[in-house]
Amino acid sequence: MLRSDDLINLQQQFQFLNTPIVILDTEATGGNLYLDRLTEVALVRFDENGITTYQQLINPEMPISDFIEHLTGISNEMVTEAPRFADIADELLAFLQDAVLVAHNSRFDYQFLRLAFKRCGRHLSMLQLCTVKLSRQLYPQHFKHNLDSIIERFNIHLPQRHRAMTDVAALTQFLSHASTEKAELWQSAVRKHITPGLFPYWLTHTLATQIKALPDEYGVVLIWHAGSKEPKVRVCEHMFQDMCQKFQAKQAQDWFASIERIEGISAIGLIDAAMIASRYHNAQKNAFYTVQFVANEHNLIQAKIRPLASERGAHPPFGVFAHPKAAKKALLEWARKHGFCPKQLDILPQTLAQDAKCPIQLSKQCHGMCTHLNDEATVTQGLQQLAQELPIAGWQTKWAPHISETDPVTGVSKEWTLSRSAVQCEDGSWLWDAAVFQALKDSLRKSKNIHS
Repeated sequence: MLRSDDLINLQQQFQFLNTPIVILDTEATGGNLYLDRLTEVALVRFDENGITTYQQLINPEMPISDFIEHLTGISNEMVTEAPRFADIADELLAFLQDAVLVAHNSRFDYQFLRLAFKRCGRHLSMLQLCTVKLSRQLYPQHFKHNLDSIIERFNIHLPQRHRAMTDVAALTQFLSHASTEKAELWQSAVRKHITPGLFPYWLTHTLATQIKALPDEYGVVLIWHAGSKEPKVRVCEHMFQDMCQKFQAKQAQDWFASIERIEGISAIGLIDAAMIASRYHNAQKNAFYTVQFVANEHNLIQAKIRPLASERGAHPPFGVFAHPKAAKKALLEWARKHGFCPKQLDILPQTLAQDAKCPIQLSKQCHGMCTHLNDEATVTQGLQQLAQELPIAGWQTKWAPHISETDPVTGVSKEWTLSRSAVQCEDGSWLWDAAVFQALKDSLRKSKNIHS
């Protein structure tokens, strides 16, 4: 199946990348990344030490359907004595590390492998080259670019389709032919379709190693710049890919030159990642506004609108607003509803003269009695109880008292208690953080869309 002349040619054709290459194919019990499992893996690795091949049947620990057995030729009997993925994980990982993964529909094979490694407590982070995209660029005159079409187009002879090594052999023959026939386009096309992008020549070995160590999953990337005591914090859905994409940014070389260290912390999802990020002092300033009730020099309780970015306290905030005007409007409506004197609370318009009569009294909505003023203790107690009715910015419905998040691969779950858009921490304090607030909104919106 594998032809030595093709392998030798590809060893030469990939040298310009100056990085190991792994041409790979997998077979599985089906196409669901979370429910199905791998049944076979095969690869050819090209690196400075030469050419290495590897193939292995895998016990999926679940039945193989008649349809999949007919498609791949892999039966339940064939994998009964085969090792589980966890048994070969370390051996396989050694072939994949530091390499660019080349596969037909590479995202599918990569994600299947990545999740399989995650289930057994390891992580896989690789650059990828999809041969479907490569074929489309090199041969735009053809309409179809699936593997069967490529096999027919280049008259590739194989003993059997949908076995991992035979499909790898098909890819090696296609790539070898294309690298010769389209020599003038070969290098530029290969570079273009490696995603998220090759590591640049100017990146230090230390930073390259740290980026390659980032799990390609939800989490928080901590970036220490020279001379900074606190790290910059990035919440990412795919930490490895997100950092690799920074190579393409303007002035990327200068930005990375100022970095001393990069570290990733895995999370089970968006909310968990935002909660982890809140531990670090990089909250967006003045992201929202809240209401604070304080005593003035005459010991009268007044309402103050102040910025709210990220803070912990004994209680959740009284209202969350996108800007001060919204907070002022909500306060006036709330005071009118519950009978609190807006003049005493100091929430009347600032343009009102100091000795002017209260407009609420003039509008005959108040008769000047202000019964709450006779007992400050009553006012304070009432404010604390009724202030919980101040609205939350950007969300019109009441939030449930609890929200949870589950990693679909490992099944690990976390649950948080919510109150007035704040999250209760393990020590009993309440956290309000702009990024966590946005993560909660996004999560609840997705959940609503799923169930609607």
